[in-house]
Amino acid sequence: MDENSNNETPAYPSHAKAGLGIVELPQPDLTNIAEGMFQRSDMRQQGRTDRIQARSFGSHVAQRVEAVFQQRGPVSAAAVLSHYIECGKHVLLDPFSARQLRALTNSMTKSNQPEEFYRRSVRPFLLGLMPAERGQQ
Repeated sequence: MDENSNNETPAYPSHAKAGLGIVELPQPDLTNIAEGMFQRSDMRQQGRTDRIQARSFGSHVAQRVEAVFQQRGPVSAAAVLSHYIECGKHVLLDPFSARQLRALTNSMTKSNQPEEFYRRSVRPFLLGLMPAERGQQ
């Protein structure tokens, strides 16, 4: 057996460019979020991750945020969105997209209708994210 024979699929540059690479994202821990206050450093649940294709990052985050909106409200949804921005920056998000998402998250928390703001502004941005082609600047 050669040294590369394991259960993981080898990483092919063409797959990475197409967003087909598999990434693991730590799941957010919502138990420490108090309404109106959260700490980003407390957001990672120990050992719980989601394995997704890089190209589905935006839709995955949108699904997670929408579920938290329904269960816990807008402050928790903003905390989850911030968690995924931190997880995705430098790997799945280019610097511009990370800044834009942070600005949208801040605007969402300040909005009188955060769920409507999310639906009209944040969600379309998330669903429009495409993986950056690796190695090209």
